[in-house]
Amino acid sequence: MSAKASLRIVELLERARIEGDWTHVSQYAEQLPREYSVLKFASLGECLLEQSQGQLNYKISHNSLHLAKDYINKALVTKQERDGQYYKEAMLLQAKTNYIQGKFLECLEVLEKVDMDSMKKDVLSFNASRALADAYVYKGMAMEYLQIVAHSEEVYTVEEIVSCYETAGDLGLELLNSISRSTLNLTLSGVLEIALLRSFLLQMQHGMVEKGIARLRKILQTSDVPGSDSLRLTLTLTLAHVLLHGVPDNQWTPLAHHSNASDTLTKRGRNTPTLKKYETVFYPCNKVEEALLSLLISQALLYKEGCVSLHSEENTEYELTRKRCHALLNMLVSLLAKFSQYRPLADTIEKFLKFSHSDEHICKQFGLALISAQQYARGAAALEKCHSGDIPISLVLAKVYIRHLQRYQDAIDLCAECLAALTPATQFMKSRILLYRGVAEAALCRASRLPEDKNKYNRRCISSLSECYTLD
Repeated sequence: MSAKASLRIVELLERARIEGDWTHVSQYAEQLPREYSVLKFASLGECLLEQSQGQLNYKISHNSLHLAKDYINKALVTKQERDGQYYKEAMLLQAKTNYIQGKFLECLEVLEKVDMDSMKKDVLSFNASRALADAYVYKGMAMEYLQIVAHSEEVYTVEEIVSCYETAGDLGLELLNSISRSTLNLTLSGVLEIALLRSFLLQMQHGMVEKGIARLRKILQTSDVPGSDSLRLTLTLTLAHVLLHGVPDNQWTPLAHHSNASDTLTKRGRNTPTLKKYETVFYPCNKVEEALLSLLISQALLYKEGCVSLHSEENTEYELTRKRCHALLNMLVSLLAKFSQYRPLADTIEKFLKFSHSDEHICKQFGLALISAQQYARGAAALEKCHSGDIPISLVLAKVYIRHLQRYQDAIDLCAECLAALTPATQFMKSRILLYRGVAEAALCRASRLPEDKNKYNRRCISSLSECYTLD
């Protein structure tokens, strides 16, 4: 085979590895000549390793994993390119295999031989950078596991583990930025997403709240590229939750301006992701503004994800979107209701009803927001679709019927349904139900023209209010 043909196969192989097309990876690897034996065996091992992780059958996955390890060992015993990039990639794959097999000490020993800190300073290909980022994640997870097993802080410090995750996250974000400048349509792997989230969680668990928030801000400022929507959605929801529930007002620190942040980032090295620059930038003045900004970004991303998941064949994607929608709406309700911003809240919830109109929780939030915004007719119409079986919501609807819509008979019928639906756990609501029924009957008595109707509703009103008085 000519040198030109060999280089063409290597180019096709590298592109297939980038795109995750493992069927073509194995085909191209088999065509490589002997001088590329390290790349050949390493690619075959990586192919089997990736395919084994997607197997549901344990026996098939176990056999593929052992076969992948054999290929990787063949690549490492080859005497060619001992200091080359492909040989180092094979060692990183061996460390990954050790981690998957639960051999955490062996994984760390292999990574020590690679000298990853010096490797990340070199000019690496896309696949090598991705393998290096994955290796930092596996190193951090192995160190974290060994620290838990040893029950001692002397094995590995939290700062060392967080440093591994942060390095992996920076490499992953740099890969995302390089993808955005190319024609490839790829996303971050689940391993790199773990690195971005785990570093923040560890900092929060050990009381380093300020560092954790600064890390989240940095990731959000550098991950605004195609293919990172799911990651950004998770990060913005996490940041909003931490700001609302974990940071006192006097401990909130404002965001650093782009100029200062860029100077700090450029001093850390070439693999650190760069910040996005825009003509106009909004800087929150307090904790509430930053939390609201994060929630609005989450809303835009979640609305896009929800429209996509409607056409997905997997129900799990829609369920995940629905749970995220509930978390977002609960935080929006608590934040906007605190400042009496009910009309924007109703408009926000209405957008989510377009792809989750059958969700009772969202429908209830929408109806309550409309009632709080003094749109009583629309709010009552929304609650009528989802009030069945929910006595507190039914009481809110009955109150709107009596005070604002003058639908007294509907309020009485609704109270009768609530009385029929009472359980031993909800008996304490009986007095409130009887009170609303008595008020509605009194209003009907006042509005009736015939003496017979007046006397009938008057007797019912006295009976309901008397029973309410005895229970209250």
